[in-house]
Amino acid sequence: MRLGAKQHNIDNFIDKVQTKYHFDKKDSIDLKRIYMEMLKLIDAKAIYKINQRVTGIKEIDDNQAAVVAITLGNEIDRLQEKYTEEQQITEAYMVDCIGDELLLSMYKEFNEVYARYHRRYVRKYVFIGNEISLEKIPQILEDLFEEKNNKIALDKEADKQRDKSNADDNLTALGKREIKANEYGVLTPQKSVLFYAVLSENPEEKCEGICLNCGNVTCENRIEAEVTKKPTVDISSFNGLNYGFQRIFCSNK
Repeated sequence: MRLGAKQHNIDNFIDKVQTKYHFDKKDSIDLKRIYMEMLKLIDAKAIYKINQRVTGIKEIDDNQAAVVAITLGNEIDRLQEKYTEEQQITEAYMVDCIGDELLLSMYKEFNEVYARYHRRYVRKYVFIGNEISLEKIPQILEDLFEEKNNKIALDKEADKQRDKSNADDNLTALGKREIKANEYGVLTPQKSVLFYAVLSENPEEKCEGICLNCGNVTCENRIEAEVTKKPTVDISSFNGLNYGFQRIFCSNK
């Protein structure tokens, strides 16, 4: 599934990155320049399939759930490496921060596009590293990209996108092993995430996105997190970290 990385209001997006990651106001020009450079390189997509494995997590196993990987593609890693090799450390950090913020925006887009194709709604996210061990990431990716399961996904995707001009690109993207993990569970490309999406047929249960960017204070998931899982650290001190580290340190947000 192709996802869009271009923001509707670029200036607002850059202002958000500048504030959230503690750049100076004067850095906004460079942030926008790098963002425009990244747009030429980003290959944003979601790869997913209905989960067919027992995870040991009741909420996943007792409901329909999908295994999902979202990525910005390899070229963003190469751009960051280029800046690092040229000792342009600030620019390399800008690539990192912009990439993280783009990933965050892609959760909401995935929710919307998935519902449009499948009439199922993402009700909750379960991230690897919380209740599911990081050591299981290689096997989860193996299952996700398994040829037999991908053939099923390809057939379904073909039916839904037969009349779309970019259907061939979408199907090709599904068939490739584009996301990998090392023995420590670190994903390549770096700007990639892996999670389970618990699904629902009820549009009223649709999740707007991850809690970090969600303003729905009446959400059942948010209430549960705030009431039963009080954070033991000051999460405000971690706002400048990338999303992976925020999930480690701020999993109760």
